Amino acid sequence: MSLNYQALFDASPNPYLVLDRSLNIAGANKAYLQSTQRELSDIVGRWAWNAFPTTAETLAQAIASFERVIATRETDVMPLLRFDVARTEAQGGGVEKRYWSISHIPVLDEQGNVELVLQHPIDVTELERLKKAVPSQNDVVLRPEQTGIFERAQAVYESNLALKADSDRLHALFAQAPSFMAVLRGPEHRFELANEAYENLLNARPLAGRTVREVFDAQEGLVFFDLLDRVYATGERFIGQAMEFHLQDPSGTPRRYLLDFVYQPMRDVAGEITGIFVEGSDVTRLRDTLDTLAQREARLRLITENAKDHAILMLDPQGIITQWSIGAQGIFDWSEEEVVGKSVAMIFTPEDRASGADVHELATAAAQGKALDIRWHIGKNGRRVFMNGTMNVLPPSPDGTPQGFIKIARDETERHRAEKALKELNATLEHRVEERSRALQTSQEQLRQSQKMEAIGQLTGGIAHDFNNMLATITSSLELMNRRIASGKGGDLTRYLTLASSAAQSAAALIKRLLAFSRKQTLDLPSLHVNASIAQMEDMLRRSIGEHIQFQLALQPGLPTVKSDRNQLENALLNLTINARDAMPAGGLIRISTSSRELDVSYAAMNPGVVAGPYVMVSVSDDGVGMSPEVVAKAFDPFFTTKPIGQGTGLGLSMIYGFARQTNGHASIHSVLGEGTTVNVYLPCNLTDFETPVTQQQLVARSPKGQGETVLFVEDEP
Repeated sequence: MSLNYQALFDASPNPYLVLDRSLNIAGANKAYLQSTQRELSDIVGRWAWNAFPTTAETLAQAIASFERVIATRETDVMPLLRFDVARTEAQGGGVEKRYWSISHIPVLDEQGNVELVLQHPIDVTELERLKKAVPSQNDVVLRPEQTGIFERAQAVYESNLALKADSDRLHALFAQAPSFMAVLRGPEHRFELANEAYENLLNARPLAGRTVREVFDAQEGLVFFDLLDRVYATGERFIGQAMEFHLQDPSGTPRRYLLDFVYQPMRDVAGEITGIFVEGSDVTRLRDTLDTLAQREARLRLITENAKDHAILMLDPQGIITQWSIGAQGIFDWSEEEVVGKSVAMIFTPEDRASGADVHELATAAAQGKALDIRWHIGKNGRRVFMNGTMNVLPPSPDGTPQGFIKIARDETERHRAEKALKELNATLEHRVEERSRALQTSQEQLRQSQKMEAIGQLTGGIAHDFNNMLATITSSLELMNRRIASGKGGDLTRYLTLASSAAQSAAALIKRLLAFSRKQTLDLPSLHVNASIAQMEDMLRRSIGEHIQFQLALQPGLPTVKSDRNQLENALLNLTINARDAMPAGGLIRISTSSRELDVSYAAMNPGVVAGPYVMVSVSDDGVGMSPEVVAKAFDPFFTTKPIGQGTGLGLSMIYGFARQTNGHASIHSVLGEGTTVNVYLPCNLTDFETPVTQQQLVARSPKGQGETVLFVEDEP
């Protein structure tokens, strides 16, 4: 809000003259014009000393004062300056010699530079005349009339100075007051003065000279228009506390305010009401904060009252109970009236009080801000409760005075007892578990022994089966030879001797494989042509799978030779082929393939025992029932089989795995349920020796041809 300074300027009883930086007159108030007997139109725009001629000495003093104001931007006072005033014709004309005490006051622009100079003269002519008329008060006694004049002049002069100082001070206090203030004149409540705080409250609306009904619309003034009218009419002061107003911000949006204010009626010397003084403060944030605190306090009280399993105690700095929650009443059975004013030691057990636990808890909380409180406590009639909580120091008062402590603890009596019972139960269970573990260990030992015996039984059964076949051949051959000899036909026994010898060699080969499987004998690893070995077995492999299954060879030509045992390789291929056949009871396709493979370092890192390098891979695949990942993981284990009892020993795949590892090779299985299985055997190869592709004609030439004999085929597992 901007004040109507022009009205104040004209209404002031003190004379003022306004000069620009060139000493040209920019304005003067009525008091100045009256004291100098001039009209404003006669002097405005003129150089000051042309409008008011004076002596050279006076002119020099005035200009020097003016220059000091320009340079220092501070008020400069000339205690005494002669300045003659022209008399009117009614006064007899001519010029009257007068003396002035002149203050030059700087008026600064927005940049802080002197824009105008306000001259404030005080007429001290009478005082100066008295001083000249009385050289020394010690030498001359003034006449009564002279003394009165002198005292009045002196009093007027000093009063003017005091009034000006008081006025300046009051204006500064009014303008800088943190509370909003305004002076309203007349029954229409016209703004005469308003300080900066009032202007800020109203978002810098123009106020000077306007009535409240011009400044505020009907909605905004709904509350206070009638109040102002009533105060002006009755002369009774009105005090409002946290009254709600809605004032518009610069965008026109209503904003809520809570104001503390007073409407104080102003009276003239006759006691008539001339206006209203307004003073107040915006307490919106304070009241909102207090409301928020009250809501929080209410919520906290609600939480405290409903925390039935928690005891909440307020203590003074000496540990005397000042508040006792509802939860504490329920836990300890003491009412608030029974405990308030007593020491908190009353809830400590006798043994804790004897050891000073209550004093130590208070001292620890005071020193560290918090102390743990996990112990048994005692309630009314000696009932013991186990509490788990803390003792905390309350924040001190604004002047630093300690406020005491708050103790919050949860009743864990039942949990504590349950934990104790659980510990006792655990101790009993541990004993039972130990006994059970010993019994289980005994059972496991018995199971392992049983498994060993079962494995030995399977192994001996398989060996006995093969040996029975071999011994049967030898026995049959010997019996036939005996019959031939007995019938006098013992001349040609070569055939039977050959059969017996072949059976004996097969038995020796079986023993050799068993020794290799047990790692008690190393394999003989000559160079071997894998494709040739597989091609020579083709007819036997086809006959072993039956007519309902298709058989296919996919041999990569020109493979390098491998270091391997032919019999072991043939046995492995036969075993894998029979396994593939058994996985396809309804028929399917068995495919045997060979290829050259390079196992890299990353593959070797993921498969312990594998050495990176070149290999020949022999694969046997089928499209049978497949195996689950769990079965694949155990497939190479000795004696593990998925076949029904009596149809498999569980040694086939384990012997193949052992054969691959003993040749410094590797074996792997890939299988998917319902899709089939592929077993890969990797054999280390010699990249300097490659086999020659075998033609069908060579295979036919190598195959033995019959001489018209009759062949007896005996199979004990059809």
